[in-house]
Amino acid sequence: MQTMKPTLKKMFFNALELDKRNIIDLLEPNPSAKLLDLGCDDGEWTKKLANIVGTEDYHGLDIVGERLQIAAKENGVQTKLGNLNQGLPWENNTFDVVHSNQVFEHLCDLDQFISEIYRVLSQVAMR
Repeated sequence: MQTMKPTLKKMFFNALELDKRNIIDLLEPNPSAKLLDLGCDDGEWTKKLANIVGTEDYHGLDIVGERLQIAAKENGVQTKLGNLNQGLPWENNTFDVVHSNQVFEHLCDLDQFISEIYRVLSQVAMR
């Protein structure tokens, strides 16, 4: 009897790749942009996003300190340890690009999270 596990695994990874392509398609080059990745993990994807945007000013927040150490050391991310359920530790209008993926299922209050993203986004970025 054939198991469905290989098929489901392939579907999952295909969906992840499509998700990444869709995110990339939304980005525009802007070397002066300040980028924030919420839930940045090891920073590999954060660095890729920064390269596509063309910025060297990229930041990440994650709840796992060990992953943030990798993000900073190996991928040049300016990191902060934090919990996305407790607000963002940046001033208003700080970032031009904010990315977050695969974190909604970990949030207690999605409305507050979206409000925090709006708060830290530059008003110029929202035009």
